[in-house]
Amino acid sequence: MPEKLNLSKLNQFGKARLKYLKEEREEEYQIMLMEESLMNHLLDIQEQVENFLDIEEPRMKEAWEMTTKMQDQDFLKYAGLKKNLDMTLTKMAMEQIVWA
Repeated sequence: MPEKLNLSKLNQFGKARLKYLKEEREEEYQIMLMEESLMNHLLDIQEQVENFLDIEEPRMKEAWEMTTKMQDQDFLKYAGLKKNLDMTLTKMAMEQIVWA
């Protein structure tokens, strides 16, 4: 009997990994499903992404000179950089973890 997945426990990265496995690594997906290890795998991927973001976001903010002073003085510039940062980090997480 294949594993039943609780999709409500998955965030965007867990769901993206599930989609990737189904579409690009079908055999791996089927094996994990039958071995009932798929949900744990997806939750592990989510945790890896969260750890990656927790480490990289402060580093990139510092490199991009995104300070609280900037946020106070030029909020629109800060908000634009933050949006760009979030998109960049998401792309990096997808490429380095989710689609790896």
